[in-house]
Amino acid sequence: MHFCSPLNKFSSKCPPLDHCSAFNGGSNLAIVDDTGVNGATVALAMVNTILAAAAGGLTACVATKLTSGKLSLMIVINGVLVGMVSICAGCASVRPWASLIIGGVAGLVMIAWSNILVRLGIDDPLDAVPVHLGAGWWGLLAQPMFAYRAGIFYDMQSPDAWDRFGWNVAGSVTIFVWAFGTAFIMFGILKKADALRVSEEVERQGLDLLEHGEKAYIYTSKPQQAQTEGDVEEASGFAETELAQQQAPVRQVASV
Repeated sequence: MHFCSPLNKFSSKCPPLDHCSAFNGGSNLAIVDDTGVNGATVALAMVNTILAAAAGGLTACVATKLTSGKLSLMIVINGVLVGMVSICAGCASVRPWASLIIGGVAGLVMIAWSNILVRLGIDDPLDAVPVHLGAGWWGLLAQPMFAYRAGIFYDMQSPDAWDRFGWNVAGSVTIFVWAFGTAFIMFGILKKADALRVSEEVERQGLDLLEHGEKAYIYTSKPQQAQTEGDVEEASGFAETELAQQQAPVRQVASV
């Protein structure tokens, strides 16, 4: 989850770029009027969303390259996502240059949160918490800072700007306490009932096979981490069999 400004009534999800751009712009609920204000607001929201996404992806990519020496597609994709997540709160109230800063910082925030979770031993393979909670929280705090002509960076003496910042902090903490508290109770009950985790065998096979009856990554001949040589051979044989079954109809059509 991530936090969005209640003033702008933006959602708590930021899907792919085209969806999120239309979503942020569409949240204005109007585009045509006699003054052109609605159209300008929608355009600004969509431009800021795209710029923040680009900044988040590039920042995460460069930071990962400098720290690990490698480029990670997953990090770049998550960087694009955090850029869109972080700009939701302020997409219609900040200038394009500010959206680049907000999205770029979000890329660094995501990497920092991801490293913290790894050190704490918290299982989050998709980095959902860094993407939505970390970047969303930063975006919510950034809106009252960068809001055009009304933000803290424009007038640090403005009591209204600091009031908005304080209300955003209070609102985000309230949402976090509620979401964390209810989730802790729910998953605690599931853990006590031994219904929280699947068996080790299912973990190795993958939940896709159990839930959907098919493997998600059938083209991977060998897993990156295998416990034994037998596991590697079993996974490789399964993948080759699945691949052959999928290619059989193609060969038949070609022969005809």
